Amino acid sequence: MNLSIIVPVYNTNIDEIKNCIYSIVKSNNFNSVKYEILLIDDGSLKSNSLKYKKLADKIENVKYVKKGNGGVSSARNKGIDIAKGKYIVFVDSDDILISENIDWDLLNDKYDIVFYNLSIMRNNSIIKNHKEVSFKYDGEINYIDILKDYIYNNKFYSPCAKFIKRDFLVNNSIKFNENMINGEDAIFNLDMLLRKPTVFYVDKSIYSYNYAESHYEDRVVKSFDMILHNYLYKYNRKKKVISRYHFDDKYIKRIENDAIKRLFSIGMICLNNKNDMLHEITKYMDEFCIKDSDLSFSNKIKYHILKNNNIIMLKFFTFIRKIKKG
Repeated sequence: MNLSIIVPVYNTNIDEIKNCIYSIVKSNNFNSVKYEILLIDDGSLKSNSLKYKKLADKIENVKYVKKGNGGVSSARNKGIDIAKGKYIVFVDSDDILISENIDWDLLNDKYDIVFYNLSIMRNNSIIKNHKEVSFKYDGEINYIDILKDYIYNNKFYSPCAKFIKRDFLVNNSIKFNENMINGEDAIFNLDMLLRKPTVFYVDKSIYSYNYAESHYEDRVVKSFDMILHNYLYKYNRKKKVISRYHFDDKYIKRIENDAIKRLFSIGMICLNNKNDMLHEITKYMDEFCIKDSDLSFSNKIKYHILKNNNIIMLKFFTFIRKIKKG
């Protein structure tokens, strides 16, 4: 078995799953590779589970696996455990794999990770071609260079569009953090980079990601405290990497500015839903240990709005953002 395609599913519309799976099984490019599709049902409703199993039973190479609900990280980890392929690729159930750009010759023992770009879709139209790294060339890339790009430019965050050697994950005990609800993908990728993988980058898109901004905003409102906790964890992990590898000061300044922008954005999302949220963000501010002197002028303003619980100014910026969005 050359490849295991792990597709977590939780009450996803059956038509979306069909589009996902058929993007693989109906592609001529997959004829040259031995593969399995692991459809991991993360505790869906019985009526939906029956549909998924029925679909899997009638398509060759698709294996249906039912488990109790534990979240997408739990489902992906289950896929890693049972995968038989030399390489693993993760595909979300409402997304599509664009196989024509895949170079199967790269899936050999030389590289632990072979990765590509993603196309961001909304309402069946491409809104952005997302490069997973900032490099202007493709080919073999040193993991340190990717690690710097990860920290400074927030690149290499998605687990998708990446072919990962299963033995590399298993031998290094790398799995998704099942206690996180936000940022777990980025932490998974960070854990891979810290194990010094051999990496090859292809500057082509092989993945169509279905973007829905409302999903993230709904999650922020519903799980506000956990979102803040997860973001603080990711921020601190980045700080440790900067210290461990002796990256220069610009990396610290960058993540501090990013943190303020993210916290301010979370504040605007929650403003009309949780009146006490600003006090909670202020509590987290001290834990981030952000230096005012490291911030840009605009982020200094945002920093002091949050620090001083200035709800009036936060409402003003929220109003401006709504106008810009149209």
